[in-house]
Amino acid sequence: MTAAARSQYFATVEGERAARLTLIRNLAGSYYMAREAEERIALAEATLKSREDGLRIAKRRLDAGVTSALDWRQAESLLTQAETELAALKLARTEARNSVLMLIGGRLPDDMPDALPLSAQQPLQPLAARMPSDLLTARPDIMAAEEQLKAARANVGAARAAFFPSISLTGNLGYASSELSGLFTNNGLTWAFGPSIDLPIFDWGRRKGNLSVAVAREDIAVATYENTVQQAFREVSNGLAGRQHLAEEVAAQQRATEAQRQIARLARIRYREGVANYLEVLDAERNLFTAEQSLISLRRQELDNLAALYAALGGGLPPAPLG
Repeated sequence: MTAAARSQYFATVEGERAARLTLIRNLAGSYYMAREAEERIALAEATLKSREDGLRIAKRRLDAGVTSALDWRQAESLLTQAETELAALKLARTEARNSVLMLIGGRLPDDMPDALPLSAQQPLQPLAARMPSDLLTARPDIMAAEEQLKAARANVGAARAAFFPSISLTGNLGYASSELSGLFTNNGLTWAFGPSIDLPIFDWGRRKGNLSVAVAREDIAVATYENTVQQAFREVSNGLAGRQHLAEEVAAQQRATEAQRQIARLARIRYREGVANYLEVLDAERNLFTAEQSLISLRRQELDNLAALYAALGGGLPPAPLG
């Protein structure tokens, strides 16, 4: 097989792998969007029922002369908030389901098991600490770029030494290592890695001589490889950063939602006892509904980020060792 034919063959193989990874990534994203819509719809429907009951109580109190028409209208506005949100969520659910069906190319089996809630769809094991960056050499785009180097008769080992950082991707907690974070400067805008020595990437014999890193960068295959490596490390860095910060955001939102739930409970008690007007209940209920919806959305974002990280690592998340 000639070098050109070999390069074309591997380009096709890695292109298929890349397409498969993209499909997995997109399908996971659409699935999580559908699950988010389902959970938010369930919340909106439960909230709607509760507010319908509240509106009936407010109407009886109005008819009995206990409260003013203002309280009844405010209760009505709470109801319309849930109704509006529910209609929008049903549209989002339909769009997400259609996206899933399009990606799988058909309808879902009838015997599909019940879906787990988003809060239960987490990895069974934590991400391994000190994952080597060599994992990224299995990414289809990097493998394809290295095949282009081989087709151009370049020394792949020298190219890796020049442009591929050999570091740990994760730290002790499975989040981004300081080595990975240090690859990007100026708030992540600048790539900070470069070869410490001048390596002969091309060695075409005495007639051509050795081409060093600086000169080799002018070659299309080398420039493509360098850019591909940088993009790979950037995607992993973004995924690991998102994994950490979204976990922190979900935890904070859980605390905020529970606090808002207690505020709403106290507001209802104060209103029943006549020490607060209905405006206090209105604000508390609206804030609670928004907080609960935001928590579901954040959980979906956390899972979506994990799917992106899976793709960024070339199709796998090596688990931490057991015991």
